Amino acid sequence: MSTFLVIIAFGWLFWNLAFREWYIYYKYKKAKPINIPVDSNKQSVFSILKNSLSYPDLKSIHWDTNGDIMIVGKYGKHKITIENNSLYVGRDHSKHSKNIEEAEIIDVYIRKIFDTTYPDDPYDKYKKMKKHKKNWILIQLGIIIAAVIAFSVGMPDSDLYESQTSNNISNSYLNSYSETITIGKAFDAFFSDGKWSSYSEGAINYIDYTGTCMYGDEQAEMIIRFWHSDIEFRVEEIYINGEKMPDISHVGFLQTIFDSYESSTTIPLN
Repeated sequence: MSTFLVIIAFGWLFWNLAFREWYIYYKYKKAKPINIPVDSNKQSVFSILKNSLSYPDLKSIHWDTNGDIMIVGKYGKHKITIENNSLYVGRDHSKHSKNIEEAEIIDVYIRKIFDTTYPDDPYDKYKKMKKHKKNWILIQLGIIIAAVIAFSVGMPDSDLYESQTSNNISNSYLNSYSETITIGKAFDAFFSDGKWSSYSEGAINYIDYTGTCMYGDEQAEMIIRFWHSDIEFRVEEIYINGEKMPDISHVGFLQTIFDSYESSTTIPLN
């Protein structure tokens, strides 16, 4: 049942997004003759259309600069041509298929004026056009909403992403420095462009935090490397612009990071 519904949904989308436009264009692109009274001329036809044409989206009926009758609807202009006691509603093929569909609907409205027994219902055709337009708007809105949802779902939560990338070190604590501030919060507040990465050397697993900060009077790139196992981790090495920091300096550097977070000020390192 679900497969059948999916097929129906895709068929509906395909019809509204692609096939219907093509179908309308090729079915109605050529104007067909509408029989009018033998003694009709442009002036009499103009008067009849002016008084009787009830197309809902009609904007105006007027004479153009060439002395031709022009019907203006919501989706464009339609030139009325009279030849051999037949009337033709013009189509603008350079426009969207809506222009051609509108011309066809106006065509049926005019036919009903000159032949009340004509079987097609112009208002029914008009409603179908409006329904398709509403469907098209709903489809566009649905695509936008779907794209927003897909983008939102696709964007990982930053805390979750850091936790996964850092093997949960970002959510852990260095208790020697703070039991309330996580490593991730302290590092992200102190460093610019901070990011976590992981790699292994044989059976040994490492997590690197890379970021930039002021070191003395200069901007420096820092790498804080953690060794970790399934049950514990520790700060293994710290690098300043690619140079390894002496182990003895680790305590002071890390303390500076956490103190900086608590005071919300950056403390230059010496």
